Amino acid sequence: MRSSASEYNEGQGIKYVVTFHPTLPPPKASEKRRRNARAEAIKSSTYVHEKLSLAEVIEACILAIGRDPQLLQFKVVGTQLRTTAFTIKYSIPGRSALKDMQLTTTTHYDELSKEAVKKGSPEVKLEITEDANDGQSEDELALGPQQKKRKVCPSTDSCAYLIFFQLTDEEEEIAETIVQLKATYMCADKRCSSPTCFLGNPTGQHIRLTPMHLSTWAPAIVRGSKSSSP
Repeated sequence: MRSSASEYNEGQGIKYVVTFHPTLPPPKASEKRRRNARAEAIKSSTYVHEKLSLAEVIEACILAIGRDPQLLQFKVVGTQLRTTAFTIKYSIPGRSALKDMQLTTTTHYDELSKEAVKKGSPEVKLEITEDANDGQSEDELALGPQQKKRKVCPSTDSCAYLIFFQLTDEEEEIAETIVQLKATYMCADKRCSSPTCFLGNPTGQHIRLTPMHLSTWAPAIVRGSKSSSP
């Protein structure tokens, strides 16, 4: 939880009005169902601090509609929102041009946030549509939509599936940047237990760079270089 109050909506944050379209449960053996039958939409709203991440906003909205985030799994990898459980569209009420836009990246999230706070009482409408979940695990979500499985049978009694995947251009840049950061900040002090440290502070204190630090820093560097390029 953020220690500082939000600047908007009397300290509550940006208001998210959520409409959730769930999938229908499987029909019973004797049940007849129209081809275009749909489950009733669930509507709710919540306030989220403007400084929270895309993942935190989505989780708060899922909780607001009374669903378990573990059942509507998603993962934000680099700048990409990855999920096979649902799709999200966003709209900014009023005269904004942002209507029924797909929310699939952190860039989209930054865009909707900047547009929303132009109003005195910022509000965002989210429409979440549940998809038939294909049972992807958290690790598979991290591999991304371009993953492919190849069946390998070393013997007639055992088979395995090897997962091959291709990174997007941006993900390759992020991966290369992480390698560069590790090389730049490699710690040569044998007394230090961390392989990478940041020493650019007045005290010269070793600040350990964890994988989480690097995975957050690298995308920011990549996005910054793109925004500054002509």
